[in-house]
Formats: sequence, structure tokens, C-alpha cells
Amino acid sequence: MANALNQTEAGNKVLDICRQMGISQATFFNWKSKFGGM
Repeated sequence: MANALNQTEAGNKVLDICRQMGISQATFFNWKSKFGGM
């Protein structure tokens, strides 16, 4: 989860990260809302 959030901060596209991790975009954005400020 933290890896996915760090990848977006590094400039990678959310869709590409979700495909790579096998998660939905909804899951990613739920994680971001809960853990994005850590």
C-alpha cells in the first residue's frame, strides 16, 4: 500500500500502478484517503 502511494508521488500513473499491483482504482483512492498524509 505505501509503495503504491509512493509511486504516484514519484510521477507514475495511478492506472499503471493499479494494474501492476492487481487492485482497482477505487481501492487505491480509498488507501490514499486513509493513509495519504502519513
